[in-house]
Amino acid sequence: MPNKFEIDNYMNILNSDVEKIKILSNIRFSHEGKKNNVRILGLKSRRFIYLLDKVPLLGGGLLKYFYYYLISQSYLKRLIN
Repeated sequence: MPNKFEIDNYMNILNSDVEKIKILSNIRFSHEGKKNNVRILGLKSRRFIYLLDKVPLLGGGLLKYFYYYLISQSYLKRLIN
C-alpha cells in the first residue's frame, strides 16, 4: 500500500505533462508491482507502441503503422467471428 508521500508524488506527476503510459509502466514494473504480480490490461501493447515511437525514423513511421495494422486485423477477425 502506498504511503502519503508516494500518493502525493504520483498525483503531482499525473497533473504534469508526463505521459500516463510511462507512469503506469513505472508502477507496474516497480519492485512492489513485480512482487504483487500486478497486471494492467492493455499495458503491454501500449508500452510497446510507446517504446517503438522512441526509435528514430522507424518508430514514428513504418514499424508503428505495421503494428497498428496487425492489431486492427485481429480486432476485425473478432468482430466477424
